[in-house]
Amino acid sequence: MDPALETLDGSQTVGIDRAPDLFYEGNRAAVLAARLRSAAFAATVFAGSFLLFVIEPLVTKRILPWFGGGPAVWTVCFVFFQAALLAGYATCHWVMRQTRPVQAAFYAVAIAATCLSLPVEPARWWNQPVMDPTLSIFRLLTLTIGPTFLLLSCSGPLLQAWKPVISAEASPWYLFALSNLGSLAGLLSYPLLIESRLGLRDQIRYWSTGYGVWAVAAMILAADRYSRMKTEPDACKNVAGPAFGLRCMWVLLSACPSALLLALTGHLTQNVAPAPLLWIPPLALYLLSFILCFEGRGWYVRKLFGTAAGIGFGVAAVLIDDRSISAGIGADIAIWCGIGFILFMVCHGELAGLRPVAGNLTTFYLSLALGGALGGAFVSLAAPVVFRSLFELPVVLSVTAAALTALFCTQGIGRTTGAAFVAAATLYASFLLATDPVAGPKDGWVIHERTRARNFYGALSVSDREAPTGSVRILRHGTVVHGMQLQAPLDSRTPTTYFGTHSGVGLAITRLQERGPIRVGVVGLGAGVLATYGRAGDSYRLYEIDPLAIRIANSEFSFLRDCLADVAIVQGDARLSLAGESPKGFDLLVVDAFSGDSIPVQLLTIEAFRIYARHLAPRGVVAVHVSNQFLALEPVVSRSGFQTIGESRRVHDDAVDRPFDLASTWVLISSDPGFFDDPRLISASAPVPPMPGPQAWTDDFSDLYHVVRR
Repeated sequence: MDPALETLDGSQTVGIDRAPDLFYEGNRAAVLAARLRSAAFAATVFAGSFLLFVIEPLVTKRILPWFGGGPAVWTVCFVFFQAALLAGYATCHWVMRQTRPVQAAFYAVAIAATCLSLPVEPARWWNQPVMDPTLSIFRLLTLTIGPTFLLLSCSGPLLQAWKPVISAEASPWYLFALSNLGSLAGLLSYPLLIESRLGLRDQIRYWSTGYGVWAVAAMILAADRYSRMKTEPDACKNVAGPAFGLRCMWVLLSACPSALLLALTGHLTQNVAPAPLLWIPPLALYLLSFILCFEGRGWYVRKLFGTAAGIGFGVAAVLIDDRSISAGIGADIAIWCGIGFILFMVCHGELAGLRPVAGNLTTFYLSLALGGALGGAFVSLAAPVVFRSLFELPVVLSVTAAALTALFCTQGIGRTTGAAFVAAATLYASFLLATDPVAGPKDGWVIHERTRARNFYGALSVSDREAPTGSVRILRHGTVVHGMQLQAPLDSRTPTTYFGTHSGVGLAITRLQERGPIRVGVVGLGAGVLATYGRAGDSYRLYEIDPLAIRIANSEFSFLRDCLADVAIVQGDARLSLAGESPKGFDLLVVDAFSGDSIPVQLLTIEAFRIYARHLAPRGVVAVHVSNQFLALEPVVSRSGFQTIGESRRVHDDAVDRPFDLASTWVLISSDPGFFDDPRLISASAPVPPMPGPQAWTDDFSDLYHVVRR
């Protein structure tokens, strides 16, 4: 028996899927036609999924600069795509309940209508600052790619629902695996092949051309559907709908891995390694688990993966409870990805085991999409409001463990997995993490947490660390330090972290102060450490997009209120604010917005540096903070600066024997050749190595993959 036809109770589906074989038997021409039709369906399903997973990063990258360039933009876009997927599956479910002519006509008209909206290009009038852009992003994506994305989402399950009754193939489920293979191919192709070779305008043009080719193929299949409708059996006729409890289990088993995917990605990029492109491995493993579980060759072995899941839950509980346990960044990433893959396999494997007969296929897909949207909405929309910090991973692990425990125990295999025990362990870890705001002594330090808060732009925490040598207050975004202040009154105005007197920006300020009072612009507030350099007569203008960061800098740190210079804070996107202001004549413009997993590419392009140049005094300097253990950004900054401002030098400070300074790398750019003649800059700086590749970064083209440190 074909395992794809086995239902939950062990019964077999007959008649609907096998009937076409009787028609084709003994007729070579019909068999050949059926195979060609099968190949056409497979190619169209694969191509549709490929296009779907290319348009997602393409459009997101296009609008990213308009909303601050932070990781939350990607997260909100992901939630939109899940919601649009749900809408597409719901549309498919409705279409399949209509008459055959209505099905074919609806599909053909929808394809033609979406082709009229090509090319997919967000309108420039969306380019405006907003405080919390979640709703604006949803509106933009709905009006820009909503109909096209909905049709591509609808096409996959619709073509799979049509296929069993018009070909000799016995089951449509391998098409579901094939669609996920297309998604995986699109996911990997974009950063590795497409983004590194094409600008955004070319990407949009080529994608629109590919969509047109796909639309022609889909239109042909719709016409074929219409021509054959009188001779086909109806897969939905006389098929009882699934039980309510079974639908709930479908939703739950799809919601858990969806939520786990986002929670795990957030944990990796903010608590393990703030590396760009680190979102790719979890998503690739998520799609791979779909492929393996629905491909039909028995890759999922319940006892094997169930036992591995039990071990994985226990390891996850230990790692979350004690973050000092680490095998190194690479090993930690591998461990977390391994845990995620095992849990993806268990959830999707159980889903594959609960799949219905062909007549309920669209109901099944609708339930999967609903679960995926609910899981994504919990992590992306609810968690930032409900939790003070990144608590969603232990919560999602707890819910997943409880769901699998209930499923396994009801089927008599709970003892073999130990799921109940690990569920309790994970719940305990979640409780411990959520209720223990004060960490214990570590390496001679006693850590007292003062506050945690989060919003659209991320999670911030402030803590005091006390040691025999003194007390220091630290601001963090995830695991990344954004500022540090010594608490002794005589030391509170000492520049620390990446802004010490030996850093690139410290040397630049010291050099410029020799001229007299200076005007300084700063992109990125942090804790306000740079204000320690302010003297009477100086002017500091700080640009910060996150209102939470401004509140914390004013309430938890005294850098700003103790500054002797004139200080002004501009809330909003720095590039958009600078673009809309008259020239400020800055002697120094500091660009410090490069910590964390998402690099604001729009601050590194030639167009951005043209804006910086417009705001500089005749002998002004731009100082760009490029400290990053994963990306080599110095050549990118140097090339953009050379084409718009002038000479550049790299200043790296190891901060050896200075406990309150952190290693930093800065690129200084100036049109004044004499600026770099200072002996201190001569000894501390070095030429910037050439940028790999022939093309500088612009608003239309940027390529993170080729600047990843290897």
